Amino acid sequence: MKKKKRYTDHQLFNFTTSRQKKHFNIVYEYYSPILYGFLLNTGLSERYSLDILEMTFIKMWNHENLPEEDTSYFNWIIKIAIKSISEYLDTNGIKYKIYLKNPTAVFIQFEDLTQPLFPVPSKITNVKDDHTAKPFAKI
Repeated sequence: MKKKKRYTDHQLFNFTTSRQKKHFNIVYEYYSPILYGFLLNTGLSERYSLDILEMTFIKMWNHENLPEEDTSYFNWIIKIAIKSISEYLDTNGIKYKIYLKNPTAVFIQFEDLTQPLFPVPSKITNVKDDHTAKPFAKI
């Protein structure tokens, strides 16, 4: 099995902003499985997750919300994905609340369902300061 080459955040940002298909394919091949798993773990369906995955990579390709220099590449992708989730659900008229447990643990509570898709935790806490999480503000 071929081992994937590791790239620095700086290289990944350069790949994304280069607008070269070969560079973007490297980013997509590496991050799409990770991001798809992240989206599924929020409680989204497979269909929604695939649509939002596509939206996220389009936003990356279009250089939306380029990060500050000290932002990690992965955190930048997650921020774009969370924004894409909000836009997608809003566009489809789905009522929801997004809760942030930590930068990579997001929980979506759908408000218009009679039965939850999965057990809703009674308390979601922030790992760093152990305060009850508040609904995530739209980015």
